[in-house]
Amino acid sequence: MTTYEQMKAVYKALSEKQGRDITVIDISDISTLADYFIITHGSNTPHVDSLVECVQETMAKAGAQCRSQEGLRGGRWVLLDYGDIVVNVFSKEDRLWYDLERIWRDGRIVDMSSGETEQETTTTLLVYHNNLSSGATDTEVTVKLPDNVKLKSAEADTTTSFANSVRSKQNTI
Repeated sequence: MTTYEQMKAVYKALSEKQGRDITVIDISDISTLADYFIITHGSNTPHVDSLVECVQETMAKAGAQCRSQEGLRGGRWVLLDYGDIVVNVFSKEDRLWYDLERIWRDGRIVDMSSGETEQETTTTLLVYHNNLSSGATDTEVTVKLPDNVKLKSAEADTTTSFANSVRSKQNTI
């Protein structure tokens, strides 16, 4: 199971156990600490304990070993470190107090409502540019788009539209 699949499984398990305001933050581009932070809170101490237990069961089924556990007693803030995934289960009050979403705001919030899977998209664009020494030319460029960037269409008109946009910006320089 990939890290992304594990993250989705944890999200699903927390949703099924009524985790509150589940937030997934992709921090892979800004930190080597982990790829994903998952943050949620329970409505009371037994609920927090139940959420922690469901994460532990889900990750055990996925074959992931918990590297570190903090705060298991007390039900206020429990941190489960699975290496590439760090799960934070809070009481509502502690979640508001520590505000991890603010601390990790440079990360990318993962939209889990769409149900789409992560994919790496490679596309080829035809870019028109004006080289002063050789005149106008077209250049084919292959780019990897991040998983959160979606193209409306792979049709030629999208490429043409993009190339015209690039052309107009280059001509104004």
